Amino acid sequence: MLVLAPIMCILGGIAVSSTLGNYIANLDLFGTTEKKSGTKDTVGGKSYGKVGKKEDNYPYKQEVTRIVKKKILNFQKNFNFIFKRLQQQLY
Repeated sequence: MLVLAPIMCILGGIAVSSTLGNYIANLDLFGTTEKKSGTKDTVGGKSYGKVGKKEDNYPYKQEVTRIVKKKILNFQKNFNFIFKRLQQQLY
């Protein structure tokens, strides 16, 4: 049990860091959404491909990112509060 606790803390830290890293990458802080310019292929006089279109495969990414960030930070605050309170009661 004493060997498992530090290992799980390290794995939990890695998981939280990875989750926040993935969602923070989707956060647009300054409101500058760039249009993705894809490759434009021309075959037989017809052009194919997405050029100048906004990428809409994840429509609510700002809202989802903020919700996930708030939930993780709220979890960390609650854990910190409970841990401090538990330590005060024990010692």
